[in-house]
Amino acid sequence: MPCCAKSSRRSSGGMRRSTADSISGEVIELIRFNVTALGRTAKPDLPRLNSRGGASPVGERQVYFPESGFLPTAIYRRDLLPAGARLAGPAIIEEAGSTSLLHPESHLTVDECGLLLMIV
Repeated sequence: MPCCAKSSRRSSGGMRRSTADSISGEVIELIRFNVTALGRTAKPDLPRLNSRGGASPVGERQVYFPESGFLPTAIYRRDLLPAGARLAGPAIIEEAGSTSLLHPESHLTVDECGLLLMIV
């Protein structure tokens, strides 16, 4: 798809443009495109975790929460969380690309695909 196009007094829909600054025959550069695509696809087959059971924290640190001050907070590595693991906040879940913070009185369950389901 070309990034430049000749301007026209008509849009692609055939409606006449009403902008005063358009000049017929000039080259314009399109800077940004927004595209929405809809279609039916097969449901992805997500891999399942082999392990099941409880989770063990790899550490603990004091974390400040506005509603309750500093609290001892368990630290978990996401790649070590097995399917079916349940955590109660406060907790920190660390991984290479992000860190998730589970507030006090919140809960987390790891589903069979390793997704973190949080109830806040």
